[in-house]
Amino acid sequence: MSFNINHIARLAHLELKEEERKKLTDSMDNILHFVETIASIDVENQEPIVRSISAPLSMRKDIAQDGLTTKEIKRNAPEFDDNYIIVPQIIKK
Repeated sequence: MSFNINHIARLAHLELKEEERKKLTDSMDNILHFVETIASIDVENQEPIVRSISAPLSMRKDIAQDGLTTKEIKRNAPEFDDNYIIVPQIIKK
């Protein structure tokens, strides 16, 4: 299986530096290799598995509960300003 990283970047409206292009190419190669490995496994004589766990599903009541407090959220956020979590900009205007 092959891919064209420039074509994928263009479709995703990404501008990649050469270092990013190399890193993404390596990641895609690893993913495709993994998919090819899975696709090559012979499962012809295997029984389909409907569920991986044989125990019955346990259901709980859908009850509203209190969420995290602002203090707890701030403790888990890398950067915070006023009541907003600061994240890196990923979309250019």
